[in-house]
Amino acid sequence: MSSCDDFFTSDTSPTHGDIKGTLEMNVCLTNKLRTWLERQDPGQLDAIAAKGDYLQTWQWIEGGLLSL
Repeated sequence: MSSCDDFFTSDTSPTHGDIKGTLEMNVCLTNKLRTWLERQDPGQLDAIAAKGDYLQTWQWIEGGLLSL
């Protein structure tokens, strides 16, 4: 999948509470997101991401992964 071959990053900087648990949950969620993305049509993600519209990209992810 060309859009995800490079790297993922996160902006998690817990400063109180269960810091280790927070970072572990972040890794877990990132891994689940990557697994889901790998099952999607790479052309669809590439087309959305190529537009450079952050909101539209996250709406696509939310619609497929997080919608209840």
